[in-house]
Amino acid sequence: MIRRVMFLFLLVAMLVARPSKAGSPILYFCTFTSGNTNVYAADAAGVVTPFATVPDGNALAFDNFGILYNSNYSANSVSKITPAGQVSTFISGTTKPYGLAFDKDNNMYIANSTGATTITKVTPAGVPSTFATGMVSPECLAFDLNGNLFVSSPFTSDIRKIQPNGTVSVFKSGLNDVFGLAFDSKGDLYVGFSFANNTGRIDKIAPDGTITPFVPVTGAMLRPYEIKFALDGNLYVAGYPLNGGIGKISKVTPNGTVSDFVTGYTNLTGIAAPEPASLSILGLAAIGVLNRRRRITSR
Repeated sequence: MIRRVMFLFLLVAMLVARPSKAGSPILYFCTFTSGNTNVYAADAAGVVTPFATVPDGNALAFDNFGILYNSNYSANSVSKITPAGQVSTFISGTTKPYGLAFDKDNNMYIANSTGATTITKVTPAGVPSTFATGMVSPECLAFDLNGNLFVSSPFTSDIRKIQPNGTVSVFKSGLNDVFGLAFDSKGDLYVGFSFANNTGRIDKIAPDGTITPFVPVTGAMLRPYEIKFALDGNLYVAGYPLNGGIGKISKVTPNGTVSDFVTGYTNLTGIAAPEPASLSILGLAAIGVLNRRRRITSR
């Protein structure tokens, strides 16, 4: 029994760790303009193909089942995009939505930005509720390994931590121009800083709050908006020029080396990377299958 479970865990881990096939998308991104805009898919070589058209491209996030969602800032809504690129409205009535994130139960969290003060929680069935208040124009969202939601707030120069019960605290303050957030598999938080001169930097913050530089200010990277880790282990940075213009996506290797990944797209803001299925969920499912087989064979 134990050997079978260990084998299944190992098998799942090997499948998750496999490199993406050539041509398979590792990253999705969108552009921001008034009116219909495009969501694109990019493979490991940086080859880009159109994927979907949305009302108002902004931030992107995948749910736990591989469905992509897009926040429509000007339309005050969130779109759902199927793997086939079909778009529908998932929820409306939000307030200038930007950052999106999903918890382990597949609930969506929305940062109501630009003058708003709340984080909205939406169930998989599309039922909204207020999850947290007291924000000041929250922007980007990211969950840590313990289910705490982290929120960047450029207007108050801090990162807020929201516990699963909705309790809000300041995780780190004094962070001028803070924006993009992303956690690595070890639980370290990576933070993008967007400066007015179209440059930026990325710092790494340990769970105890210790900050270390990761990518210094460099001409190779535009001011970071959203930042996301992809399955290849690299960090991808959506560089959005101040006041609009031609943006680019930078690839940052684990040792901090920066290179261009995608260039030439106007007002490039949101990015999202497909995530592997949860090993814990698959492991529990495997145990359940083995238990059922054991009960059947024991009859």
